[in-house]
Amino acid sequence: SPITLTRMVAGRPHTQVVPCGHCVECRKAQQNEFVYKCVESAKQYGNVWFITLTYNNNSVPVTFDEEGEIDEETGEFKDEILTLKREDVKNWKKRVKKAYEKKYGERLELKYLIVGEYGPRTHRPHYHGMFFGLNANDLIEIPAFRRMMPDVKDKKILDLGCGYGESDKYYKKLGAKSVLGVDISEHMIEIANKNNKINGVEYEVKAMEDISQIDDKFDIIISSLAFHYLKDYPQLVKDIYNLLNDNGYLVFSQEHPFTTCTKYTENVKKSHTVIDNKYFGLFSDYNRPGIRTIHWFDAEVIKYHRTFTEIINTLVQNGFTIEEIEEPVASEEAVNKNPKYINQLDRPLFLIIKAKKITKE
Repeated sequence: SPITLTRMVAGRPHTQVVPCGHCVECRKAQQNEFVYKCVESAKQYGNVWFITLTYNNNSVPVTFDEEGEIDEETGEFKDEILTLKREDVKNWKKRVKKAYEKKYGERLELKYLIVGEYGPRTHRPHYHGMFFGLNANDLIEIPAFRRMMPDVKDKKILDLGCGYGESDKYYKKLGAKSVLGVDISEHMIEIANKNNKINGVEYEVKAMEDISQIDDKFDIIISSLAFHYLKDYPQLVKDIYNLLNDNGYLVFSQEHPFTTCTKYTENVKKSHTVIDNKYFGLFSDYNRPGIRTIHWFDAEVIKYHRTFTEIINTLVQNGFTIEEIEEPVASEEAVNKNPKYINQLDRPLFLIIKAKKITKE
């Protein structure tokens, strides 16, 4: 529920009603999530640029202190408060993309993470951002995933672990009847609703462990790089089967079992070594499925390793037939955009499976 906070602005106390989800504890949780996403993105992308955006003195946006003095002649508030303005970042991004397209003659897919803040002395608003080159998801996993998708025209789709919802908007524009995206992160669903919700696309905060509560049926269920974060994979497969219409499809990707298997220790901090410009996998504990823990800053990230045997047999034992499996590698075009992904010829990062629900007679 909303709370009232008081902070000092320009040397004066300023009272503000803070809506639910914006208190200090919620903001800390969102901050930790944002830091984790920054680290994961920086790890995957080939190039990262750090920038700071600020205003010249004539362009700093302001609002007015409603608790301050009122001009007797105009009836307006006198005291100005410098403020962040999200629209300015969006407009700046549009100008950058337009300039790029004019110079290079091709569309710029700008990927970034930006946070706004106020200076400690003058409370001057500014923004810090990370801009990324194309990563393995963009160049390898997403193209392969979309190639494996069945025809989505007039189909009802459920997206498990939808994140910011970019794929949901994409499939709806391809002709899907409707798309429901679910994710455990309130922050991600908030962003999805702002950036990718169009007619026929809905978002809901829900853990994959709770999808049995969904009172609907779907023609296609998809999930990108999320299943390895779930403990009870067999129950998830059963829930998905129950949510699918007859002859419905499940298409999902996950980190490759060769990637998830290794147990990292003080002496084992990465899953590969490079010899003669070739990437050699360093993996252990493949046949010891279960929890794998990775530490990012102060956060502990839990994943679950499963063998190919467990992944495939669980699907088959619960009423699915396997139609296609792919361990995608970077195309020549992808390697030209990000040369480091030539190493995917030596070790796969992803596993993508397309399975069909067998209709019970």
